[in-house]
Amino acid sequence: MPSVILRRLIPWVMVLLLCWLVPRLLTAPLAKARDEETIRQARLLRLANRPDEALLRYREILRRPASQGTTSQRVAALVGSAQVLCVTAGDLDEASSRFHRALDLARRQGAPDLEADALSALGQFYWYYRRQRHRPLDEFYRPALELYTRSGDDRGKAVVHNRIALVHLAAGDYRAVAEHLETSRRLFTELGDAVGLSDVHRYLAVLQGQLERYDLARQHLEQSRRFSAEGGYVLGAERVAAQRAHLHLRLGEPQLSLEILDRLIASPATAAYSRRNHLSTRGNALLHLRRPQDARRSYDQALAIDDAAAGSDAPFRATTLAMLAHAHMQNADLEAAAAALARAEAIPIDQKGWGPTVTHSLARADLAGLTGDRSAALRHLLMAAEIEHQTFGSARSMFFQTQYQQIFDRLFALLLAGAVEQDAAEELTFRFLEQMRYRSFRSLMVRLGAPRTGERRPTPEETAALRQIEAVQRRAAMEPQDDEPWRDLRLAYGNYEDSVLRAELTASTYRLVAAERPVELSSLRQALAPGQALVEYVFAQERLFALTVTRDSLTSAVLPISTAALQAKVKLWRRQLFASADASGDAPADASSWRPLADELGRVLVQPLIDSAGLEGIEDLVLVPMGVLHDVPFAALGLADGRLMVEAFFLQRAPSATLWARGHRRRSRELSEPKRIPSVLRSGGGLAFGLRQSMAGGLPPLGAVEQEAAEVAKILGGRAKLGRQASEAAFKAGAAGSPYLHLATHGVAVPQVPLHSYLVLQAGDGEDGRLSVREILDLGLQAELVTLSACGTGLSPVVLRSAQLEVDRLGFVEAFLHAGAARVLATLMPVGDAASAELMQRFYLHLQTMDGPQALAAARREMVRRPASHWAPYIMVSGG
Repeated sequence: MPSVILRRLIPWVMVLLLCWLVPRLLTAPLAKARDEETIRQARLLRLANRPDEALLRYREILRRPASQGTTSQRVAALVGSAQVLCVTAGDLDEASSRFHRALDLARRQGAPDLEADALSALGQFYWYYRRQRHRPLDEFYRPALELYTRSGDDRGKAVVHNRIALVHLAAGDYRAVAEHLETSRRLFTELGDAVGLSDVHRYLAVLQGQLERYDLARQHLEQSRRFSAEGGYVLGAERVAAQRAHLHLRLGEPQLSLEILDRLIASPATAAYSRRNHLSTRGNALLHLRRPQDARRSYDQALAIDDAAAGSDAPFRATTLAMLAHAHMQNADLEAAAAALARAEAIPIDQKGWGPTVTHSLARADLAGLTGDRSAALRHLLMAAEIEHQTFGSARSMFFQTQYQQIFDRLFALLLAGAVEQDAAEELTFRFLEQMRYRSFRSLMVRLGAPRTGERRPTPEETAALRQIEAVQRRAAMEPQDDEPWRDLRLAYGNYEDSVLRAELTASTYRLVAAERPVELSSLRQALAPGQALVEYVFAQERLFALTVTRDSLTSAVLPISTAALQAKVKLWRRQLFASADASGDAPADASSWRPLADELGRVLVQPLIDSAGLEGIEDLVLVPMGVLHDVPFAALGLADGRLMVEAFFLQRAPSATLWARGHRRRSRELSEPKRIPSVLRSGGGLAFGLRQSMAGGLPPLGAVEQEAAEVAKILGGRAKLGRQASEAAFKAGAAGSPYLHLATHGVAVPQVPLHSYLVLQAGDGEDGRLSVREILDLGLQAELVTLSACGTGLSPVVLRSAQLEVDRLGFVEAFLHAGAARVLATLMPVGDAASAELMQRFYLHLQTMDGPQALAAARREMVRRPASHWAPYIMVSGG
């Protein structure tokens, strides 16, 4: 009986089941398509900066029971709505909850593509909104990239490469930044994704801004704006505008920054989170404009928005409070400034981070300075310097130059102005000065290219940029009075450097500075011989100081001249020193015109060191210049006893005490015998190049250089490459194995693009005859000495726009030192080829029995009664 009933029920059950199942089978694709369209609309609304409408669309998905939607749509809605919450109400806690729910859902469903989406979004959340800079890379981004790679999702890969680039950018690893942004740019280009390309160029603008290459930053921002318009990316356009405002502020154009920020703040489409940031930046612009009351109102409004947010941004809050304190200080309300700083300092360091803590310390030092408490000001500056160095400097190859220089500029001035006991002040100054110089040198090499691991073919982008340069050069030559081609030429050079940056930083190895650390004072003293001293010059707040280190002492002196006055005098003196020299440098200079100013400069730059007994018993002097002092021919300075410095000292220079000490260790190993030329030179180990007639247009023939090179090779027992044999190919082939290299030829500086400065050699065998700074960096030398017997080869263009950071320069000297040379002999002025040949012959003869600085001094002393243009321009720089 039961079986009969069961047989009768089965058809009815099947009918009911079909009635339940068929509508669902028919409506499921429609529901899925509907949800996909809803997600697409929400994404477009988010890109169009219409967050409230985007949230409504996402909520349509999230309000449906889980059984009525697909996992992919639900994950997308959770991630998308969390991203909107981050930039609107600032509800970071709810956003965090949604991101993690999305990740859990994706993992439960075993959906690797959805898991990658959630991981990528979570990494951005923790990096940008929670300011957890070290967490996202390994925990979120790299796993997401692996999942995207497995599934072949190129767009997901491109987005993650963008985000990884930002992590490396914050850490200052520019090689990694260039690599990831180039990969992202290529993928987005292949996909035709304008929104993605907008972000790539915006990040490239940030990179160029960090490198202080502002013209290129502007170009990338314009490209980002164009792609934003093409993709309907309104939020991207707003971010470009905000970045332009920051750029104007960094360039000292606060009024332009203010105009952009006012438009963004007034726009009803600007989200609360963005408006908060714009108001804080607006306060900074107003401080630059000396409008502290208006700045205070902007900071207060920004803090009020942050107060209203469900999840307060501690780093933002701490930094804004510190800037509010500056506004109060500018308004002479010191009590209110102290109160603002107290509020900032009440935020735990683990929440606000070390960067704002440095900012607080700087503000505290300024406040203490205003109240006349130099001891407290020094304490806060030392704290800022230690935090900045230990937290950022030791682990980063680059750093934020502006804040770094602010710390040390004020610190040096305070230390050397008697804020603490003399001995302690001098030791602290030396320590921090070497940290600054060491890090600046590393930064320079990271910024402008280091030796590549192997030759590479130019990228199509580089080739196109070079063709653009050639075309503009031809047009500029035809229209020399027209400014437009020259502006285009600077732009073309910038495009080329940009392409080189992206291609070369991916393969750079920083051999010279990878393992080096700032020298300790005790180690430097051990390296200095009896009768030898190292003098470091320091500019700080328009004042000039000097530190003198000997084997037994460290002394300081305040030099009686301001930075501005020194710059003017040096410029005038250089003009007088070679006033009557013609283009070749052979015509005699009028001694009566340059000697009075030489005596005056000697009185302010050197005599205070002698008078303080810092140079008592010293005959060998190592000079570490700063700023404009790089351009000073110290050998021609006059002393109180009537002698010139060249008659009183053996002179050499160094980029820093750290690099000199490293070179000293190397020379100590290699020259353990009495100081004379190594025997390898007598068997053909030296190379001398002399090129009389250049194939390059516009350069005059050099009558005596081939004879000079032949004489040098004879003295060294080496080989001479003259005329057509003096080729770039021959130099590259022989340079690596030669302990002594001598080049007598033309040197051509390109100050706007230092990588393009070049020494003229013979073309052929695949080389163009222009040995550029960029190529020199790649040579891999073991040379004890490189001599550049050409005009102005010791003048290095200032790379940054600050002449105070002494090693932010790149020219022939720095390139050869970085390539491995221990010393470089170069010139600061035009030199005549006949006089140069004579001095070089004397120098190399003395070098057989003397060390380099002594040999140069002996040669110059023999010619000191000649016109100054015959002997004064030469400098010997040690640092390899």
